[in-house]
Amino acid sequence: MNERRRIVSLLAAGLLGIVGTSSAGTGIVGCEPAGEVPVSVSLQPPSGASLAGVKITLDYPEGRVAIPGWQNAPEVQDRITGVPKDFLVAPNDTDTQLIVSLAGVTGLPTGEIFRVRFDRCQGGEPVSASDFHCTVAQASDPQAKLVKGATCVVHTPTADRRDAHAE
Repeated sequence: MNERRRIVSLLAAGLLGIVGTSSAGTGIVGCEPAGEVPVSVSLQPPSGASLAGVKITLDYPEGRVAIPGWQNAPEVQDRITGVPKDFLVAPNDTDTQLIVSLAGVTGLPTGEIFRVRFDRCQGGEPVSASDFHCTVAQASDPQAKLVKGATCVVHTPTADRRDAHAE
């Protein structure tokens, strides 16, 4: 059990600690909520690799969607769901992108690793998955060693289910 705690501590320090803060403010001015836009993010580790920690940057179309609050405020945390069991999550909203770090002691599943509920801004154009861009900024294996080559994909529940691929 001590080894598990050590690994979680390393992952938390290495991934959750680098989330940082934003000087962006407290929200996009003029975004009057007019419903919600659900988005899910899927993870694809490199071939043969198991990932126990990731830091994902999700750029979103500000002015068309928003998240109430900023940084890691409770309002931001409440918008992140579907995180795999036994994984720590640390979201950080900068008002132009959402940075989500996940850490655990076992491998993350391939496929969906979290969901986000964005507010749709009144008067904003409809959004699709291609309006969101995700990047795996950092990833590590269960031994807390950095791993390159992981990718993420954004999904929205649109009629044609277009996906936005990222690096």
